[in-house]
Amino acid sequence: MIELNDVDGPLQDIKYMAEIAAELSDNLDSNHSRPGFFEISLSEGNRLAFCCNDMLRRIEELMASLSSVRRARKRA
Repeated sequence: MIELNDVDGPLQDIKYMAEIAAELSDNLDSNHSRPGFFEISLSEGNRLAFCCNDMLRRIEELMASLSSVRRARKRA
């Protein structure tokens, strides 16, 4: 059976990466760019991409974990 700590830790990690991504996107300078576009430095873009990819990986791992628990419960 899955414990709350098994879910809480990964969710806290995802929340942390989402906060970094939100902070980066809040700091984007759109004053000098075309409407609907942002001017972003390469390092900010790389950091934002890393955060998003890391969040996706962590969410997929958590979903796989929860799916295996559901399958185990159905078999029981």
